[in-house]
Amino acid sequence: MANSFIKSKVITNQELNYKFRLLKFETQDPAFIFKTGQFTNVRVAENTFRSYSIATHPGTLPSWEIFIDTTPRGPGSQLMTCLKPGDEIETTKPAGHFYLEEANSPYIMVATGCGMASVRPMIEELLPQQKQVYLLWGLRFIKDIVFEKELENWHKNYDNFDFEIVLSKPEEKWPGKTGHVTEYVVDLVKKLAPQKPNLYLCGNSSMIEEVNSSLSQLSDSFGKIHFERYFNDGKK
Repeated sequence: MANSFIKSKVITNQELNYKFRLLKFETQDPAFIFKTGQFTNVRVAENTFRSYSIATHPGTLPSWEIFIDTTPRGPGSQLMTCLKPGDEIETTKPAGHFYLEEANSPYIMVATGCGMASVRPMIEELLPQQKQVYLLWGLRFIKDIVFEKELENWHKNYDNFDFEIVLSKPEEKWPGKTGHVTEYVVDLVKKLAPQKPNLYLCGNSSMIEEVNSSLSQLSDSFGKIHFERYFNDGKK
């Protein structure tokens, strides 16, 4: 059975803030083939696995990344926190029905928390293709924000990219949007309705349910909705 798993070596393990980590791995196994947005199962104990979105697009291979929220403090979080360069992990072959599909219409990316793991590589792949991309990323606090410089650079260098970070529990000094990210999806869909945007949702179940419910009366205003639910059960 062990021979069916794919080995990857840790290259870097970066603590981005109190909440998020970004781990880079490298594999020479040709079986590690994926589409942008898919996930892999990581062995975190003898008979225990945790699913993580692959936080890069296939063009980065043999390197690939995991973007993780470590606050659940479960077996997966603990392993990812302790991994050092040179350590090896075992994963299954990548899988999943949530992946980037070709379209001529604009893309609306909606993420909460580490749902950005799937969305970020999608954006990175689309921008050089001159695809119009809009990102709405929901977080709680200012201290949760990561990748801000990267997003600002994309916005500066690509006319086809725009983004908003939405904080649900902002400090007073926050100048950006507040509330839940779902509150801003409907207006964006209405704005882009003539172009029939496609939506990619990645994050907690309540966000995905709220977006689907909010758009139920606007089915003629957009193309397809793709989604990936993250289950925050406190055990990851």
